[in-house]
Amino acid sequence: MNLTCRISGARGRGLCAVLAALSWPVVGALAEATIVYRDIGDVPIFTLSGSVCYDLDLDHDGTHDITFRATGGQFDCVARNENRILSIPAAPPDLGSDVIPLIVAEEVSSTPGDPYAWSPSLMLPSGIKIGSVFTSCMAVYNGVVCLGLFTGRNAHMGVEFHIDGEVHYGWVRVDCSLAGINGGWVTEYAYETRPGVPIKAGAKPVVVPTAAPEVARPGYLRLKWSSGVSKAYQVQSKTRLDALRWTDLDFVIPATSSETMVDLPMEGAAQFLRVIEAD
Repeated sequence: MNLTCRISGARGRGLCAVLAALSWPVVGALAEATIVYRDIGDVPIFTLSGSVCYDLDLDHDGTHDITFRATGGQFDCVARNENRILSIPAAPPDLGSDVIPLIVAEEVSSTPGDPYAWSPSLMLPSGIKIGSVFTSCMAVYNGVVCLGLFTGRNAHMGVEFHIDGEVHYGWVRVDCSLAGINGGWVTEYAYETRPGVPIKAGAKPVVVPTAAPEVARPGYLRLKWSSGVSKAYQVQSKTRLDALRWTDLDFVIPATSSETMVDLPMEGAAQFLRVIEAD
């Protein structure tokens, strides 16, 4: 069990309130303390007729960053504003691009290797937006034919988007494993909070299970966890449990034994705490 602790703002008030939340272990995950990660469940994007859309706001700033679209002809996505999708552009005179399915640990950065490219959404004179395609399925005389690099795949896509005018890199996992249908599920995403810094597909914070917190000395909350020698750990906080981003405390804790602990002053505004593996 991973403990998310709410530390009281009043010094010497006694035991803090503790909120315990189950967290599934991430096997073989890439851990970065500066990454925002969100599991959005399995958002279905399917349609038997017409079209259906899903708008994704990566950083919760009230602006849509990517729009996913399923129609009778294809399943694609449109990068909003100046954002871009990591893809393979169509050969001229064709327009658009195919979204690249990334495997775990593939880098998403400003300099994708050939034939990868950062593709913006294209606007036709008619006002129709051309997106980047996951899969395009069509009926033929002997069945269904599907094109697109994501066909039958459950993989990550690379995104480049802006926060306060600065470029950030992230990944979104899209499940198109249901063969023969134009549609899929958007399941989770993460992005690097440092502008211009690459992110690896699948990278997310690894939360460390902690023992029940205790007040070991007046005015201080003690956090304790099993640690790996030579690893480093970061305590993070936020004032609302439903907030998207965690904030790093001003220090990283290097582990010198199989158990590590830290005493934190119970002062200032109330906050929730967690421990994660540092970079």
